[in-house]
Amino acid sequence: MAEDWARQVGEELSAVAKAGEGPLTEAEPRVRAQVARMERLAKSPDGKSTPANPSLALWVPLLLNCYARFARSNATLEMSRLICAAALFEAENGQYATSLDALARYFPAGLPKDPFSGKDFLYTLEEGLPCVTAQPSASLREELKSWDCRISMAEALKTQAALLERYRKESQSPASGDQPR
Repeated sequence: MAEDWARQVGEELSAVAKAGEGPLTEAEPRVRAQVARMERLAKSPDGKSTPANPSLALWVPLLLNCYARFARSNATLEMSRLICAAALFEAENGQYATSLDALARYFPAGLPKDPFSGKDFLYTLEEGLPCVTAQPSASLREELKSWDCRISMAEALKTQAALLERYRKESQSPASGDQPR
Protein backbone atom coordinates (compact mmCIF):
# COMPACT_ATOMS: atom_id res chain seq x y z
CA MET A 1 0.00 0.00 0.00
CA ALA A 2 2.80 2.46 0.90
CA GLU A 3 4.54 1.76 -2.41
CA ASP A 4 1.31 2.48 -4.29
CA TRP A 5 0.86 5.73 -2.38
CA ALA A 6 4.46 6.77 -3.12
CA ARG A 7 4.02 5.96 -6.82
CA GLN A 8 0.78 7.93 -6.91
CA VAL A 9 2.41 10.94 -5.23
CA GLY A 10 5.18 10.86 -7.83
CA GLU A 11 2.66 10.70 -10.67
CA GLU A 12 0.59 13.55 -9.25
CA LEU A 13 3.64 15.75 -8.65
CA SER A 14 4.73 15.11 -12.25
CA ALA A 15 1.26 16.09 -13.43
CA VAL A 16 1.44 19.36 -11.45
CA ALA A 17 4.86 20.11 -12.93
CA LYS A 18 3.54 19.48 -16.43
CA ALA A 19 0.50 21.67 -15.72
CA GLY A 20 2.86 24.48 -14.70
CA GLU A 21 4.62 24.61 -18.06
CA GLY A 22 4.15 27.62 -20.28
CA PRO A 23 3.07 31.17 -19.52
CA LEU A 24 1.86 31.70 -15.97
CA THR A 25 -1.41 33.18 -17.19
CA GLU A 26 -2.23 29.86 -18.83
CA ALA A 27 -0.54 27.58 -16.31
CA GLU A 28 -2.14 28.85 -13.11
CA PRO A 29 -5.63 27.43 -13.83
CA ARG A 30 -4.11 24.09 -14.84
CA VAL A 31 -1.97 23.94 -11.69
CA ARG A 32 -4.95 24.78 -9.49
CA ALA A 33 -7.07 22.13 -11.22
CA GLN A 34 -4.35 19.51 -10.74
CA VAL A 35 -3.91 20.44 -7.07
CA ALA A 36 -7.70 20.23 -6.56
CA ARG A 37 -7.57 16.76 -8.12
CA MET A 38 -4.88 15.79 -5.60
CA GLU A 39 -7.13 17.03 -2.79
CA ARG A 40 -9.96 14.83 -4.02
CA LEU A 41 -7.67 11.80 -4.35
CA ALA A 42 -6.48 12.32 -0.77
CA LYS A 43 -9.99 11.88 0.64
CA SER A 44 -11.80 8.63 1.06
CA PRO A 45 -14.74 8.00 -1.25
CA ASP A 46 -17.21 7.62 1.62
CA GLY A 47 -15.66 10.32 3.85
CA LYS A 48 -15.52 7.97 6.85
CA SER A 49 -12.79 5.41 6.30
CA THR A 50 -9.08 5.96 5.97
CA PRO A 51 -8.26 8.42 3.19
CA ALA A 52 -7.46 6.96 -0.19
CA ASN A 53 -3.95 8.46 -0.06
CA PRO A 54 -3.43 10.79 2.89
CA SER A 55 0.11 11.69 1.78
CA LEU A 56 -1.36 13.60 -1.17
CA ALA A 57 -3.06 16.01 1.21
CA LEU A 58 0.33 16.99 2.65
CA TRP A 59 1.45 18.26 -0.75
CA VAL A 60 -1.53 20.51 -1.54
CA PRO A 61 -0.62 23.64 0.50
CA LEU A 62 3.06 23.20 -0.31
CA LEU A 63 2.43 23.06 -4.06
CA LEU A 64 0.27 26.18 -4.10
CA ASN A 65 2.81 28.05 -2.01
CA CYS A 66 5.71 26.94 -4.22
CA TYR A 67 3.83 27.90 -7.35
CA ALA A 68 3.06 31.37 -5.94
CA ARG A 69 6.73 31.83 -4.98
CA PHE A 70 7.83 30.77 -8.46
CA ALA A 71 5.42 33.27 -10.01
CA ARG A 72 6.67 36.00 -7.68
CA SER A 73 10.30 35.27 -8.55
CA ASN A 74 9.51 35.38 -12.24
CA ALA A 75 7.70 38.71 -11.88
CA THR A 76 10.49 40.15 -9.70
CA LEU A 77 13.11 39.24 -12.30
CA GLU A 78 11.15 40.89 -15.10
CA MET A 79 10.41 44.00 -13.04
CA SER A 80 14.10 44.26 -12.11
CA ARG A 81 15.02 44.15 -15.80
CA LEU A 82 12.67 47.09 -16.40
CA ILE A 83 14.15 49.07 -13.50
CA CYS A 84 17.65 48.46 -14.93
CA ALA A 85 16.46 49.67 -18.34
CA ALA A 86 15.03 52.77 -16.68
CA ALA A 87 18.44 53.43 -15.09
CA LEU A 88 20.12 53.07 -18.50
CA PHE A 89 17.59 55.43 -20.03
CA GLU A 90 18.27 57.98 -17.29
CA ALA A 91 22.05 57.67 -17.76
CA GLU A 92 21.67 58.33 -21.49
CA ASN A 93 18.95 61.00 -21.37
CA GLY A 94 19.33 62.75 -18.02
CA GLN A 95 15.82 61.84 -16.92
CA TYR A 96 13.76 58.71 -16.39
CA ALA A 97 11.45 57.39 -19.08
CA THR A 98 7.85 58.42 -18.59
CA SER A 99 6.46 55.24 -20.17
CA LEU A 100 7.32 51.63 -20.84
CA ASP A 101 7.38 52.32 -24.57
CA ALA A 102 10.44 54.53 -24.08
CA LEU A 103 12.29 51.51 -22.66
CA ALA A 104 11.45 49.20 -25.58
CA ARG A 105 14.80 49.79 -27.31
CA TYR A 106 16.55 47.94 -24.48
CA PHE A 107 14.49 44.81 -25.18
CA PRO A 108 14.95 43.73 -28.82
CA ALA A 109 12.79 40.63 -28.22
CA GLY A 110 10.01 42.78 -26.76
CA LEU A 111 9.24 44.37 -23.42
CA PRO A 112 8.96 41.94 -20.50
CA LYS A 113 5.35 41.08 -19.78
CA ASP A 114 3.71 40.70 -16.41
CA PRO A 115 3.74 36.91 -15.98
CA PHE A 116 0.53 37.08 -13.94
CA SER A 117 -1.58 38.85 -16.54
CA GLY A 118 0.40 38.43 -19.76
CA LYS A 119 0.06 42.20 -20.25
CA ASP A 120 2.49 45.06 -19.78
CA PHE A 121 3.60 45.80 -16.25
CA LEU A 122 2.29 49.02 -14.77
CA TYR A 123 5.03 51.66 -15.03
CA THR A 124 4.78 54.94 -13.19
CA LEU A 125 7.02 57.67 -11.87
CA GLU A 126 6.69 58.22 -8.14
CA GLU A 127 8.34 61.42 -7.03
CA GLY A 128 10.27 61.33 -10.30
CA LEU A 129 11.55 57.77 -9.85
CA PRO A 130 10.37 54.69 -11.80
CA CYS A 131 8.14 52.12 -10.17
CA VAL A 132 7.06 48.85 -11.83
CA THR A 133 4.04 46.93 -10.55
CA ALA A 134 2.80 43.42 -11.30
CA GLN A 135 -0.85 42.44 -11.26
CA PRO A 136 -1.27 38.93 -9.85
CA SER A 137 -4.60 37.18 -10.06
CA ALA A 138 -6.85 37.39 -7.03
CA SER A 139 -6.13 33.76 -6.18
CA LEU A 140 -2.36 34.25 -6.27
CA ARG A 141 -2.65 37.56 -4.44
CA GLU A 142 -3.93 35.56 -1.47
CA GLU A 143 -0.84 33.33 -1.60
CA LEU A 144 1.42 36.36 -1.98
CA LYS A 145 -0.17 38.53 0.71
CA SER A 146 3.18 39.65 2.17
CA TRP A 147 4.47 40.88 -1.21
CA ASP A 148 3.41 44.31 -2.48
CA CYS A 149 3.93 43.28 -6.14
CA ARG A 150 6.15 46.20 -7.07
CA ILE A 151 9.74 47.34 -7.39
CA SER A 152 10.68 50.98 -7.25
CA MET A 153 13.87 52.78 -8.12
CA ALA A 154 13.66 54.50 -4.72
CA GLU A 155 13.85 51.11 -2.97
CA ALA A 156 16.65 49.98 -5.29
CA LEU A 157 18.66 53.11 -4.51
CA LYS A 158 18.17 52.64 -0.76
CA THR A 159 19.34 49.05 -1.03
CA GLN A 160 22.35 50.11 -3.10
CA ALA A 161 23.27 52.82 -0.57
CA ALA A 162 23.03 50.33 2.31
CA LEU A 163 25.21 47.81 0.49
CA LEU A 164 27.79 50.49 -0.35
CA GLU A 165 27.86 51.63 3.27
CA ARG A 166 28.34 48.05 4.46
CA TYR A 167 31.14 47.53 1.95
CA ARG A 168 32.78 50.80 3.02
CA LYS A 169 32.70 49.78 6.69
CA GLU A 170 33.99 46.28 5.96
CA SER A 171 36.83 47.58 3.80
CA GLN A 172 37.93 50.06 6.50
CA SER A 173 37.94 47.57 9.35
CA PRO A 174 40.98 45.33 9.73
CA ALA A 175 40.52 41.70 8.79
CA SER A 176 39.98 39.45 11.78
CA GLY A 177 43.31 37.67 11.16
CA ASP A 178 45.25 40.96 11.05
CA GLN A 179 44.21 42.25 14.46
CA PRO A 180 46.91 42.48 17.16
CA ARG A 181 46.72 39.96 19.97
